[in-house]
Amino acid sequence: MNLTQKIQKIGLLLKISYHLDFNKPLDVVLRYVMAFLICFSYTFFSKSIAQNSMEVHGHTVNLTFFIISGIALVRFVSIPLSMFKKTIAELSIAGMTEWVQTTPTSIWELFFAKTVWTFLTAFSEFMSCIIFTSFFAKIPLGLFINFWFLTSLVLVFVAYCGLGMMVLALILSFRRGSALPPLISRLTFAFGGVFFPVALLPVPIQFFSNALPLTHALKVIRLCFVADTPALIEPYLILIAVTVLNFAAGFALAEWSLSYGRSNGYLQRQIVL
Repeated sequence: MNLTQKIQKIGLLLKISYHLDFNKPLDVVLRYVMAFLICFSYTFFSKSIAQNSMEVHGHTVNLTFFIISGIALVRFVSIPLSMFKKTIAELSIAGMTEWVQTTPTSIWELFFAKTVWTFLTAFSEFMSCIIFTSFFAKIPLGLFINFWFLTSLVLVFVAYCGLGMMVLALILSFRRGSALPPLISRLTFAFGGVFFPVALLPVPIQFFSNALPLTHALKVIRLCFVADTPALIEPYLILIAVTVLNFAAGFALAEWSLSYGRSNGYLQRQIVL
């Protein structure tokens, strides 16, 4: 076996090992992210758990509500990350391609219907966590029914829908991106202020954290029970801006990738649009 054949063989073995995708390297990244989260959380909670409270922008928040709201919201925003790519796959698997061909339904109408249904189911799951939190943390349930709380949930869901559309665009254009939803979820989980305030992170990581919609949604949700309206305006406006940017970019990229998919025949093999 000459040198060229050896190089080709090594390349083939690498492709087989990594399944022609980025899943394996991303797994390594995710392990480092979770290791950082575990170590940092332990150091932080060893100092604050005895107080049963958390300091958020100069306001004291119940520790139980702080933690559960973060975990529940990560679950809430993780759902739309893979929602759009699953919609196309589910239509083909369910054998509904012929039905879609005979109706004047556009793919964006299907996406909208799927988004509304997914939001309602995710919202019910999130609120069930909040109901249990109100019981264990002894927070009046009526406090959760307010403008800031409810609209923040809608905004952060729409923001992650934008990220989900970016994932769809990457998959349709380059056949890559299936590992992105778990990566985004874990990065959000680690650096979105779920277990500790973002202000405690190293400054370079804070820049990344402040780019996450979840970071600002959590600020609003946690502060809307303990702070006056002026304290909520800044994170709320930032959440709106991040949501608009994510959704606009995601929609533009998804529309371009769908057009690209129609032109190269990829979508016709999945579903006729």
